[in-house]
Amino acid sequence: MAAPCFINWEVIILKFVIFLLSYELCVKLVVLYSVVSFTLSPLFLNMFQSLMMQHVNKGFGI
Repeated sequence: MAAPCFINWEVIILKFVIFLLSYELCVKLVVLYSVVSFTLSPLFLNMFQSLMMQHVNKGFGI
């Protein structure tokens, strides 16, 4: 009875380690994404606004 229990624990520990690694990776990705979006958001907002203004102006025939 000890062997299957041991194998079970190994699997549980392995899954836990994988979970921790993926969690850490997700946290890093989220932090990276938030930093990048925070630094680039003004540029993207300006680009988006200018594009929208061009589109609106064309739409109104100005």
